Amino acid sequence: MNKKYSFGALLCAILLAAALTFSATMVFSTISFNQRILKLYERQSMYEKLEELDRIARYDSIYNIDENLLTQGLMEGYLAGIGDSEATYTTAADAKILAQGQGIIVGIGVKTVRTGPKYLYVYEVQEGSGGAVAGIMVGDTIIKINSKDVTQMTDTEVYALLHAAEGSEVKLDFYRGGEQLSLTPISQAYSTTPVTYHIYNYSIGYMRITDFDENTYNQFIKAINNMNSEPITGLIIDLRHTAGGDIETAVNMLDRMLPEGDIMSKTLRDNTVELMYTSNRLEFDLPVAILVDNVTAGPAELFAAAMADYGKASIVGTRTAGKGTIKQVFTLSDGSKVVLSTAIINPPKSGTFNIIGVKPDYVVDPLGMGDYDFYTMTSENDAQYKKAFDVVYSQIDLTSIATPPVIIDTPTDY
Repeated sequence: MNKKYSFGALLCAILLAAALTFSATMVFSTISFNQRILKLYERQSMYEKLEELDRIARYDSIYNIDENLLTQGLMEGYLAGIGDSEATYTTAADAKILAQGQGIIVGIGVKTVRTGPKYLYVYEVQEGSGGAVAGIMVGDTIIKINSKDVTQMTDTEVYALLHAAEGSEVKLDFYRGGEQLSLTPISQAYSTTPVTYHIYNYSIGYMRITDFDENTYNQFIKAINNMNSEPITGLIIDLRHTAGGDIETAVNMLDRMLPEGDIMSKTLRDNTVELMYTSNRLEFDLPVAILVDNVTAGPAELFAAAMADYGKASIVGTRTAGKGTIKQVFTLSDGSKVVLSTAIINPPKSGTFNIIGVKPDYVVDPLGMGDYDFYTMTSENDAQYKKAFDVVYSQIDLTSIATPPVIIDTPTDY
């Protein structure tokens, strides 16, 4: 039986629904407003406490305050307090030094690592750079730059001197084989070489990637094509101590290695997930082992995790650094820069590696834990490489090798 309602009853129902909606909206608005007011009071309290500390320090401390140093400390302290372990602050002066393009760099073209006594061990000399032209060699130990003792310099100061203005002379005093020498390379523009490769026993390729910069993708594709033309039977990709670069570069490289499917998504501040990159059907079909360590970070971690997700590579080494965020650079009014994490990186299938890192399929500890240990390691004592070689060798088709090479355990140089 149909029921009939009066216009007055219907109007009352509509008004009641509107009132309930308004009340609910007011409740949520009040809660949101109170939360904002609470945060406002908390911020005001923080500023007042900081002002109080500043007043006490300026009148009662025995130390004179360096305003620039104080500002830097305040900025770094704030970033340390927001829980973003990858957030960084760079002064305007340092930002100019670090603002060089990733693919083309001005400097003398040497990469160094601190020794035990804090000298600078040269572990790489870029081809065509001023350092290479002057005769600087891998293994040289720099003790002075422009007559300044390097043990008394910060890493930022060292970087600034080794990347002096184009055309500048940079005097280096260093030890080579127990003999003290001096050379003066010229700082000049040079192109980075983040990808190197060789072919070793049983036609297994070895590729070292030191960075994911503007030159990496093209050099990576060239290396893959050149090794395939040999052809190779398998591949070892070395991402140990590879911590810098651009996520999109890693994604483009993965597009060449993976089958059709997702490559990466990101989780935003509100926990929504957005798919960012996918791959086409072109993939790499030979056995692959990827070397990682506790310094492997960011784009290198994504590369390793995505390859493992699709079963395209075995991971060898130690758990990676767990730097799995997308970072954004913000320029402040005085030219200084702040880098903040704005999203979390998700590999195609496994969970995020942020904080927890990428766990290897084969855990192999290195000979030593320090940077100097890594860059002075030889093929004879590189247990991680030997394991990666064994993993690839166990998967290759030996019948595809026309002339079996002389068997040696590891490459003599890489």
